[in-house]
Amino acid sequence: MRLLSHRVTIGNRTFEVAPISLSTAKPIVLGAPLHGPGWIASNGPGNNSVHRRALTPINGTATIAQRFATDWMNRGADSSNTYAGDRNQNRSYYAYGADVLSVADAVVIATQDTIPENTPGAFPAVPITPETIGGNYIVLDLGSGIFATYLHLQPRSLRVKKGDHVVRGQVLALVGNSGNSKEPHLHFQVTDGTGILHSEGLPYVIDSYDVEHAAGNWESRSNELPLQNDKIRLP
Repeated sequence: MRLLSHRVTIGNRTFEVAPISLSTAKPIVLGAPLHGPGWIASNGPGNNSVHRRALTPINGTATIAQRFATDWMNRGADSSNTYAGDRNQNRSYYAYGADVLSVADAVVIATQDTIPENTPGAFPAVPITPETIGGNYIVLDLGSGIFATYLHLQPRSLRVKKGDHVVRGQVLALVGNSGNSKEPHLHFQVTDGTGILHSEGLPYVIDSYDVEHAAGNWESRSNELPLQNDKIRLP
């Protein structure tokens, strides 16, 4: 572990401030949290992603749990929109009801399954607080102090409970539109703690997926992390 500090000089005085721990550990390799075609890595890692600078101060500590998070939306196999039909209905969205998959063999350590769903584009169905911001969720303990979190799930769709042991590829729940969410999608993040907001985001890679280029051709990727707005086909 290394430490990066900042040196600030004001007049004839110099201060060493804001030390940051740096890790040389390689990112954890995970399976995909979803499967199939049409996925968009919305707000995925990128300089302009809203997740990158989502600094959240809680109890005197500021962290960026969402630093490497992705909002997985779906445009269907041949669509430029994330929905077909009535945009005010959750069931019109391609992502809605998709299987949410365990990214590794893990232990379920926290869940929420009772928050009602939102109407797409409308105010949330419940007031947004630190307890409701993620909507219905699952947190997995991946071991070695690493945790995977799935947010905005359909209410009553969870197929696991706290304490369950799950295996990679196992269906955990269904994509929904709960919590701080404007349309059906899966927010997925990896962190160094169990808190949805008060933990630090960790980098990770997905072992296998395809990315579409502007020309329409596909390229296979291994042990990489999809970047902001990449068009992805998951195994």
